[in-house]
Amino acid sequence: MPEKFIIEKSPPLKGLVKISGSKNAAGPLLAATLLSNKPCVISNLPRISDVLNLVEVIRAMGATVKWQGKNTVSICAENINPEKIPADRFERVQRHGHGKRDHGLKSGQRKNHY
Repeated sequence: MPEKFIIEKSPPLKGLVKISGSKNAAGPLLAATLLSNKPCVISNLPRISDVLNLVEVIRAMGATVKWQGKNTVSICAENINPEKIPADRFERVQRHGHGKRDHGLKSGQRKNHY
């Protein structure tokens, strides 16, 4: 590896960069759709397993879910029933959402926050 970098003048950079959706923002946005009885459209949603599992939980609860393109979804939670949450899918969402953040605890232990 060189000990120094030499940067020479170049023309200004030009162009467009497409920023992909944020996984960390997708969960709260999807959950917020459950607070409205009107259709909510979320665009630039990352199509990753965590997001897709949460969308399926919302659909199983009775919401109308329509993909309007590769990364845009419309959700209408007018007729949801929280008792219809599929346990297996919800556990997957929780497991993925809390990934490797076990804070050194054994299974079943809880960390108290004061």
